[in-house]
Amino acid sequence: MKPVLATPLIALMLVACKPMTPKDKTSLDPGKPSVVAAKKQESSSTSVTLVEFAVHIKGTLDERSKAANVMCDEMVNARYRVDLATITIEPPYPEELWLRFEVSSSESFENAPVVLRASVKRDNDVLDRFGTVLDRDARVRPYDHSMELMSHIDGAPASVLIYTQAEALIMPEETDPASIDIESAQAPPARTGHIMGNPIKIVFVGREEPQPVEPATK
Repeated sequence: MKPVLATPLIALMLVACKPMTPKDKTSLDPGKPSVVAAKKQESSSTSVTLVEFAVHIKGTLDERSKAANVMCDEMVNARYRVDLATITIEPPYPEELWLRFEVSSSESFENAPVVLRASVKRDNDVLDRFGTVLDRDARVRPYDHSMELMSHIDGAPASVLIYTQAEALIMPEETDPASIDIESAQAPPARTGHIMGNPIKIVFVGREEPQPVEPATK
């Protein structure tokens, strides 16, 4: 009986001693980056698409101008960002109306800082300008800018529409943010993005929109 039992035992030993088939070398080769590492490296690079998606300019009513007759309603989208701010003003109209612009980002820019230069406009007229540098602290350190609007309004319009346009310039990698001059900073078109802030509509209750003047008939 012993010789009969020895045959399967020897077969099992041979199977156990058989060398294992090597796995895919791409997953074990230390000299080759993994797919995860490649994706991480790709996501860490700063691109125009990333900047335009991450950076948001919120325009709204400044706290100092809030009053019983000055109210602000914000329309928020699915990303919890403001799409439209409507400021309603009832008589007596204030002599000053302060607006606040907050620059925030869902991304930090550790490798290449981003210079943001923004213009506050009414139609095509520039009313104010501001700028900032977005760096590794961009996610946790928003930038605020305030401006007074009434001094820029002539006449007595029933409503005013304000909006913000900005250019975002991606600086070379390893640039020291403290060394950047916001006004003179430059970047090629391939590294320059464009960002629009939400419009701010100011409505003066009790005023009427001017009626268009009809041409005189001969």
